[in-house]
Amino acid sequence: MNPKRKAVQDYVLKTLKLQEPGGYNHKRYEEFFDSLDDKAFDNWMRILKDNPHAKITLMVPPFTVVIDPKDSFVTANFLGLELMERLRLWDPVGKRYCLTPEKYYILSLPIRRLKQYGLDGLSVPDSDRRLNPLTDQVVKPDKGSAISFPQAQMIAEKGLTTTLHELMTVRGGDLEAYSKMKAQIEETGEASIDVMEGTSGVKSVRTLRSFLNAMHLESNI
Repeated sequence: MNPKRKAVQDYVLKTLKLQEPGGYNHKRYEEFFDSLDDKAFDNWMRILKDNPHAKITLMVPPFTVVIDPKDSFVTANFLGLELMERLRLWDPVGKRYCLTPEKYYILSLPIRRLKQYGLDGLSVPDSDRRLNPLTDQVVKPDKGSAISFPQAQMIAEKGLTTTLHELMTVRGGDLEAYSKMKAQIEETGEASIDVMEGTSGVKSVRTLRSFLNAMHLESNI
């Protein structure tokens, strides 16, 4: 085998082995290289050089290959790629750019936009008397709003724990806390979440615990 070709193949195979120690992709490219003669290999290298869309692909079939971020950092170090950089941030007070003292990983990550908007889940009900007997949560036609799990994640990420407590506990099935809130609003025109501590908690949790106990499943819920 041409020594230069062998060096390239060894480099590619070692990179794949570092990124995916299981060897699935290493085996794929070993078989691929074995199927190429020197001329076909040279053409493949030219395609990689001249076509910006041509890449050495890493296949990750479900339940077969698991990519560990630690292996990605090892591979980047082997390739000489610098993943950590100091950030250049604008200082609105000093009116100048400043570099952060520490380095941070600069990575491309997928971001999932919330499918629903807050206004889409709001309505004006006539009352709040109709409750789900299993959760004590208001149901239609008295249901005035709702919060999804992605929305709750966004609220928690912003550190709005008090808001999340009101939406998911006080208004989410804790009738004792909800009654205290309504009484405060009727008496003073406002309500404070702080005085609602020590209540029985949301009923959905107690219901789930009862279901698990009925199935003879022990839990710490």
